Amino acid sequence: MRPSRWSVAVGLVWSIVVFGGINWVALARRAYCFDCGFARGVPFTLFHDSGFPLIPARIDWTGLLADALVATASGFLLALMIHVAYIRFGSK
Repeated sequence: MRPSRWSVAVGLVWSIVVFGGINWVALARRAYCFDCGFARGVPFTLFHDSGFPLIPARIDWTGLLADALVATASGFLLALMIHVAYIRFGSK
């Protein structure tokens, strides 16, 4: 039983929208101290603030890769659930 193309597309789009929204909210959070570093990102760290205003935040590439893998895997899982639900309830 293979998911169809539209269910894979819907699953991936919804997964990217959900993970993007969650990370958008997490990145908008403010640190409550001026001299401490702050890690941002959900479920894995995407950025590290330096704690000093003149040094920009740096990207954590392993966290970005892990977020992309989790979003892709959850998108395919959602696509499989959509496909099974369509076969079970929608084709009668």
